Amino acid sequence: MSEEFYTVAQAADRLKLHVKTILRHIRDGRLPATRIGKSYRLLRQDIVAFAGGERAVDGEPQPIHVTSIVEISALSDKQADRLATMLHASLMGRSNRFERIQCHTAYDPSQALLKIVLIATPADMAALLTSIQTMADALG
Repeated sequence: MSEEFYTVAQAADRLKLHVKTILRHIRDGRLPATRIGKSYRLLRQDIVAFAGGERAVDGEPQPIHVTSIVEISALSDKQADRLATMLHASLMGRSNRFERIQCHTAYDPSQALLKIVLIATPADMAALLTSIQTMADALG
C-alpha cells in the first residue's frame, strides 16, 4: 500500500486554510501529522477525513480504536516528566507505524497526579498499558 503525504503548505492549499491554522490544528491534535525533523507530513486520507470526506481508502476496513485514561498519583513533577518523556520516546521508536497511536499527558502538581490519555488499537493499547505499568514501577 502506498501512502500519499502532503507538507503543511500543500495541506493548507488543499483545505483552503492558512498554514498557521493547519499547524494549530496539528498541535491541538485535531489533524494527525508526523513530525520529520522540523516539519510535518500529513497523510492524504487524514486530510480528506479532516475535511469531512471518506476515511476508508480502497475499501479497506478501518481498525478498531480504544481510548484509555491512565491516572498515576503520588508523583513528583520530575517523576511525571520522566515517565511522560519515556512514554513519548517509546512511541516514537515504534517499528510498526501503520497504526497511529495518540498520547497526551498532563500533570497536576497540586494533586501530584499524572493523567495519560491514549487512543490506539486494542492490541497496541494492551502493550501500552503494560509498558506504562512497568515504567511507573521503575520510578517507584
